[in-house]
Amino acid sequence: MLKILVINQHTANFGDDAAGVAMAIQLHQQFPDAELHFVYNWPWGKDQFLPIPYKQDKTFHHNEIIIQKTDLLDAIRYVSTKFLPILIKNRPQTTISAYVNLVKESDFVIVSTGGSNIGIYQDWICLFRVLVAVLEKKRPIFHLNSLGKSGNLVFDIITKFVLKRSQVFVREKKSHEMLNKWGIYNVRGVDTALSLSATVKDLSKDEQKAINLDIDEESIVFIPTRIGSWHPLYNKMNLEQTINQEIIPSLITFSQKHNLKIYILPHLYSVLSENKLLQNIQDTFLKLGLKEDQVKIIENISNFRDYEKCISHGRLVISMRYHGVILSIKQGIPFISLAYENKMKEACNYSEMLDFNFDLTDDNLNKKQMLKSYELAYQNREAISKHLKNKLPILSDLSRLPLTYLYLKSLEVNKK
Repeated sequence: MLKILVINQHTANFGDDAAGVAMAIQLHQQFPDAELHFVYNWPWGKDQFLPIPYKQDKTFHHNEIIIQKTDLLDAIRYVSTKFLPILIKNRPQTTISAYVNLVKESDFVIVSTGGSNIGIYQDWICLFRVLVAVLEKKRPIFHLNSLGKSGNLVFDIITKFVLKRSQVFVREKKSHEMLNKWGIYNVRGVDTALSLSATVKDLSKDEQKAINLDIDEESIVFIPTRIGSWHPLYNKMNLEQTINQEIIPSLITFSQKHNLKIYILPHLYSVLSENKLLQNIQDTFLKLGLKEDQVKIIENISNFRDYEKCISHGRLVISMRYHGVILSIKQGIPFISLAYENKMKEACNYSEMLDFNFDLTDDNLNKKQMLKSYELAYQNREAISKHLKNKLPILSDLSRLPLTYLYLKSLEVNKK
């Protein structure tokens, strides 16, 4: 029986949940008898642990293996023993040792699809988990990630070390080109969430029953966000000002012209919830002239399927989040991408929707530009929807590239 370990899985984010579940479904469709183990990128502690919404008898979500900053000394001790094993003969039983043992027991280690943690986010714990897999003689499979330079010399040296010893699949041209410059072989695909069932009607009866949202189809779905101090672009853009002075006024003008309601859709939940931000945005809409029945925060979102259904009911999606764009593509819904990172532009590029992408770091971004783009998307929504639905089959295939590789490698394991 195969034992597959997935590391660096994110959650408390409907987009990351969608991609993680899509990957899990792919794996169990290809290897129905395999054990699937998830280790999470979850810094908030075991008492707040939150797995992705994927339940299956042979799937295990390891809340006992949550590596935090307090594990730093043990991590250094572990790495030291790999180069100077004489230093410490017996390792204590710790979170690090539990993780190492799980890596050793696994036939394959997959680095879950995700943002630029190994790159501009400079996430040392994410990088450490991959380093352990490499030091334990595994060949990690990067499952369509965003990768890049971090700006930290030591971090980038370790990154090159692990990537050269991994099978790398990326979801961006920028990542692909950067790795080529580093001399690291990689394969370019698209986001994993594009392999999910195409429409809500394809879900099981239980899943369909769980989705019961009161959404007016004559609506704009707005997916806002903030950028925390952890993000390298935090000091390079005044996102709050852009939202209040350009995005919200443009949406008010457009919604009133076409008699459309505005639904504000949460993207994060649990410990990452942006409730205060969403409430402030709704208040700004009201202060600038909308009535209470014209703008609403969607509050009863329980999982990524609810999130996706909200997107599917919009006449137009205005998304400041990457997976808001991805799931609009998948559902064939016209969208405007308000991008704070390259990955959103990349998704617009491979879906041939680049004319509908705006760079939030652009000082020249203004209400007039956005209104023109909203109008173009809205007036051509049937053609855009047809275009996106025609694109989906090839994009879905590209989102499954790591499974082709994994299948061939599994044949080698079965022969042993």
